[in-house]
Amino acid sequence: MDNDSIMLEELGTSVILMQQRYRNAPLADWPDIQGKLQEAMAQYVLYQAFLLKQGTISTAQDIAAMQDIKKEIDQAAETQKLVAAISRFAVFIASKVI
Repeated sequence: MDNDSIMLEELGTSVILMQQRYRNAPLADWPDIQGKLQEAMAQYVLYQAFLLKQGTISTAQDIAAMQDIKKEIDQAAETQKLVAAISRFAVFIASKVI
């Protein structure tokens, strides 16, 4: 499997994880999470489109960074930590499609 395929898998898994964490959060916290989650998902779509145009763009370091972000999302015990991890996901993706 090439780096871009691995990255797409990591990103997709992270998006699903973010959505699950959002749905499991208290309803009162949904507004705090929703905007950042929508931004992250939009960046994910941009990454996929950019990848189609550019070909190979993911490095081993990118994959390692994404795996760290996914761990942050998974381990976020508080809404603010989850929002921060989701924001980090969006910023990371945005830095790849510039």
